[in-house]
Amino acid sequence: MRVSIGIPCYNAERYVARAIESCLEQSVKPFEIIVCDDGSSDKTEWVVSGYVPFGVVMAKNGENRGIGYTRNRIISLCRGDVLLFLSADDVLLPHAVETVMSYAERYPDSFLYSDYYIINEEGKRIGEYRAPEFGTREEFVKACINSARQDRMFVAYNMAAPIDLWRKIPFWEDKKIGEDLAHLLESVLVRDARFVHIPFPLFCYRIHSDMQTNIHRNRIHENNLDTFSRINRMLGAEVV
Repeated sequence: MRVSIGIPCYNAERYVARAIESCLEQSVKPFEIIVCDDGSSDKTEWVVSGYVPFGVVMAKNGENRGIGYTRNRIISLCRGDVLLFLSADDVLLPHAVETVMSYAERYPDSFLYSDYYIINEEGKRIGEYRAPEFGTREEFVKACINSARQDRMFVAYNMAAPIDLWRKIPFWEDKKIGEDLAHLLESVLVRDARFVHIPFPLFCYRIHSDMQTNIHRNRIHENNLDTFSRINRMLGAEVV
């Protein structure tokens, strides 16, 4: 099984090197590492280019197209059987690829999400997030809806899935923020996709002042309302 890692990035010069290095340090080597720069205005492209000699595949959008478009471009470039996404400011734990391979073999039709450690700007571990367990699919769906209504998610989109599944349910390219929530709701409510929880951390989630969530905080609720409206239209009923 060939596991590819995809890293979308935008103005990530401070952290993207560590993200790439964490992919290169895996206990089982990934099939490929694809980094797509979404038209950054800082030195992200220069930093990433330094890893091309180590086998990193580098792509660059001609202009800033947004995270949804950038994720889809990585999906289109992927040559592996399974694609694992990693945010440019996060760090993959050394056993991540090995674990994804094991779970993807057991659950070949599913999105895989995991727990994670929380780190600060300097990379110091400051907490741990354990995703909730659900006994039934109905409980999972209900939790997705309830979290979304509170502008939250209990899954992080450093997720893995068979490449065919990512291509079957692409990201909304007009979403420059909140593309993960839109994808989750479409996958669960509209496409009836299965999500499997890996009950231990596979990555470190970095909290810092330049996070897109912080930069666009005042737009999140309005953006989510647009997502809810579009999902409801797809369903033909007011579900979320």
